[in-house]
Amino acid sequence: MGKMLRRLIGRCGTALGVSLLSLPAVAAEFGVGISLLEEGAVIYAPINLGEHWRIEPVVSIEHLETRHKQYDDFYREITLGAGGFYRYALSEPRTEVYLGTRLLMLRRDETEYKTTSMNRLHRTDSEYQGYQSSLLAGVDYYFSDAFSIGGEVGLEYTDVDVTFANTMMGRDKASTSDTRTRSNLIARYYF
Repeated sequence: MGKMLRRLIGRCGTALGVSLLSLPAVAAEFGVGISLLEEGAVIYAPINLGEHWRIEPVVSIEHLETRHKQYDDFYREITLGAGGFYRYALSEPRTEVYLGTRLLMLRRDETEYKTTSMNRLHRTDSEYQGYQSSLLAGVDYYFSDAFSIGGEVGLEYTDVDVTFANTMMGRDKASTSDTRTRSNLIARYYF
């Protein structure tokens, strides 16, 4: 399933890229958006090109520290990527449908310190690197010319390689992949 989905997303992305590169010079509309459902601070930067195209860079940065008398946990995550979408206005003047793909690069580092019952300190470092690709369909409703809220659904594939280092067990590697449906609600404001 994963190989077929990767091929499909790759072909959609290539077709979208070729279509966007063949556009004549058009006016662009820039904006900023936030997810109303996802955890963390996911920030979208939509760029509407003409009537039908949107390129949307995405960034998310998260840093978390947990301190407890028997363990400390430090967690850092960064997600960078972009989406490309074809937009089509419906007969309702404030509503448009969009279809496209989004590709994200993922990186997460985690360090955990635990104290055992014999007062020995153990450290575990984990590093996650991978990517996430999605095929998406959505609907935006414009409350004004500058503000919209859109719902989107799609199929998402994630592939991550993990490296572990532990003071007791040494180093180890693993990889994981996941295919799932997703949904989101995004508020966007255009300048």
